[in-house]
Parts: sequence; C-alpha cells; structure tokens
Amino acid sequence: MSKFKFVTTLASCVVMLSPIVAMATKSPSSNINPITSANSEAGIFFAETQSNYSENIVSPYGSDVENGMMPGFGVKLSDNFDLLGINNLYISFNYRHTSGQTQYEDGINYISAGHVTDNIGIKLGKTFFLNSAMAVTPYVFGGYRSWHRTVPGGVANPETYTNWNIGAGGKFQWAITRHMVLSANGGIGEQVGGNINANTQMLYEETNGMLFPSSLDTSLASRPYYTLGVGADYRVTNHLHLFANAQYTDLMYGGSSLHKYLGTGYYTGYYATLREPSSQTSNLGIDMGVAYSWN
Repeated sequence: MSKFKFVTTLASCVVMLSPIVAMATKSPSSNINPITSANSEAGIFFAETQSNYSENIVSPYGSDVENGMMPGFGVKLSDNFDLLGINNLYISFNYRHTSGQTQYEDGINYISAGHVTDNIGIKLGKTFFLNSAMAVTPYVFGGYRSWHRTVPGGVANPETYTNWNIGAGGKFQWAITRHMVLSANGGIGEQVGGNINANTQMLYEETNGMLFPSSLDTSLASRPYYTLGVGADYRVTNHLHLFANAQYTDLMYGGSSLHKYLGTGYYTGYYATLREPSSQTSNLGIDMGVAYSWN
C-alpha cells in the first residue's frame, strides 16, 4: 500500500469513527446529579464468586466442607423516584446466577462437585442527601436463594437448598467527581423458609435394612444473614455507565428436625435417625458490568 493510500484510508476511518468517539467521550451534563443517575439504571454484569461452605457437626472424620470459585452473570435494575409528594424513594432489583465446580470434602474423600446458585434480591428505601455529593439510603430488603449441588457418590445426590431472606440495611454514596460515585453498603437479616430436597437413594441402598426414604424433603430452621459490600459507578456519557461491585455475604442454614426410620429383617426392633445439620456459607462476589441510566 502506498503512503498516500494509507493516509487516505486512515483519514476515512477517522471520519467514520468520529461520531462514535464523540458519543463515547461526550462529557456528562453538569445538571445531572451523579448519585441519582447511578441509582436510576438498568444493567447487565459478569460475576465471579468464591463460595465456602461447612457443616456444623462434630465428627472424628470432620465435617463436610465445600470451596470453589464460580463464574456467573446477572442483571440489575434500580431507581430513585418521587411518589405522593415523597422525593427520592429508592427501589432496586438484582438477579445473579453462578455455576461451576467446587472442591467437596467429607473428611475422607475429595470430590469435584457441581454447584449452581440463583439469587434474587429486592430493596425498598429512601435516599437522603447529606450534601450535593454525599447521600445515605436506608432500606429494607428481601430475597430468594436456590442452591443446587451434585456430589458424585454422595449419600445425598443431588441436593437442592432453597430459602428466603428478609432484613434491613443501608447504603452510603459519595460522588468524588461528577463522573464517579463510590458506595458502601451493609445489612443484617434472617434466613427464613429454608428447605432441602435431596435424593437419598444411595443411603437407602447402603443401609439394606433401615427403611430410609429414597428422597428427603424437609424444612430447615431460620438463622442470621449478614452482608457487606463496596462499589463504584462511572458515568461515561449521560446514559452509559460502567460499574463494579464487591459483596461479601455470610448466610446460615439451621438444622432440620430429627427423623426416625425403623429397621427390618436383622434390624427389626431398632431404628436409625437422619437429620440435615446446620451449616454456614460465606460468599465473596465480584461483579463488573455496563448499565443504561435514564436520570
């Protein structure tokens, strides 16, 4: 290619790309509040989650433990709005899906386990501005969690844990520039309506004399729920935002009630007991995504 053709081609590319570049680099309007803009957006994101699970049991073999990093994705929607004369009411919706393999340990065996979670969260509150660059938003929250686990060779496989959570929390936001908003949030609540549904066919076959069911479906006791996170929202244009969040969540499943199963044959007159022990799960999630803001 001659030097003249190269320069001509380059100039043509610049002309073609200039509207796109201008749109992407156009400064956000100065009359848009960075915080309400960050709170009024719909976005999609990629996620990475480090999950750590352990059962609270005393055993010479140790308790069941599961750890691993899993990829995922999600969507979010939030808004600051006015209603019935009340300014800056706040609502948000978040859906997050993760799926991957974790390292499962039962005290003797180390197994690669399948791990799929779906989380839905909703918050309702009101934003109070401390000044033009700082705001706090107290809120109540509620959510739903489903966790599907597969442990090859396990006595219960697969297992699905489900629960709801309710609680209260708050968010602090600081617009360090009219482009960038930093935030910190925290909340405390309760896990309620917990349940486990497990295929116990392996246990049913191994006992050969105890009338264990081939499946177990039982409720789990309520336990505390804690969460703490930080985030950043960068307004590229009036409507285009980039964001990143890190969220730590500590949740607990209470144990189930004790179930008794009678023996047959040689075990006639005896019985065995079965219960799901209490457990603790800590998750650290990192999200990065893009959003459209209408405020």
